[in-house]
Amino acid sequence: MRGVRWITIQTADHGLIHVLCPDWCTSRHDHRPGYRSDILHTGPDHIAVFRGQDLALACLVQAPFADTAERRGIWVSSDDVGIELDPAGLDELAAVYVEYAAHLLQLSRQLTALRGEGQ
Repeated sequence: MRGVRWITIQTADHGLIHVLCPDWCTSRHDHRPGYRSDILHTGPDHIAVFRGQDLALACLVQAPFADTAERRGIWVSSDDVGIELDPAGLDELAAVYVEYAAHLLQLSRQLTALRGEGQ
């Protein structure tokens, strides 16, 4: 987190523009000129790692000049499901992971029993 700050970006369609960058944004914003609607604020990645393998990644995202009001707001991008989620969708995804974790624990106990371990 770097604090709220103004950045200047050269765009192909609006020239040089000044953009308020939110304090949670970790984007570098020094890419080559593109369209103003392509400007994207992204927060730090939250990665679920298991034995060195990335299982899931999520981060805050905002496209302040996007064509739709929905994309101008802040959402969470979740790479594991390949969709953008609002707070309700993120709660729904978290509930699925909680339920899935319960299934994994049941499978672990079943595997332990089948192998005759833990006795």
